[in-house]
Amino acid sequence: MSTAEYQLEDINKILSPVFEKHGFEYYTPQKQFIKATKTGYVTVILFPQISGTKYLVDIHLGSRIEEVEKLVYSYLRELPGLHNYSITASVPYKKLTQEKHPRIFASTELELMKELEKFHLFMEEKGFGILSNLETLEFLDEAFNTTPSKPIIFQYNQIMRAFRGVALAKLLNKPIENLAAEYRKKIIDVFGTDDQKKKYQDFVSSII
Repeated sequence: MSTAEYQLEDINKILSPVFEKHGFEYYTPQKQFIKATKTGYVTVILFPQISGTKYLVDIHLGSRIEEVEKLVYSYLRELPGLHNYSITASVPYKKLTQEKHPRIFASTELELMKELEKFHLFMEEKGFGILSNLETLEFLDEAFNTTPSKPIIFQYNQIMRAFRGVALAKLLNKPIENLAAEYRKKIIDVFGTDDQKKKYQDFVSSII
């Protein structure tokens, strides 16, 4: 397989047995391996690319919590990346392994196979456990809301993080006034547009 022949389907064929064994199915439109859960679904998203003669594969582990996305959708739907398949939380595979390069990076087919085998072993040892955590409201509430002023690995966009963090607390029947105020002070008022600030206020008011 040369880089000219390198396609997403090649990666799928290699990884499908790994994920099918754990109850995942591949969905072509979303380029994701998905497994339904009680709260929505967990997913592994693949972004293979070619850079010159190099193989690159960006992989993210994530989850969609349906009740969270229902609460925030009407307030965030104009933001880039917000749609009916939006992911509540996601994290790059390479961040979890703390490696320097953010993607799987290989110069030859053999190197690519070795990297995919490393990913397979990671999933068996840690990855599927991480996905199990990402499907629970309690884990996500702790990850999102323990320190609202600090970035987290599970949500790149901090505006979305604020909305989803408040929604998670609400779904767990936790008091949200102080949490919402902290997100407003540390994130919304700092990074948000005037429209986003108004929508955040409307969102919080609608669920208190």
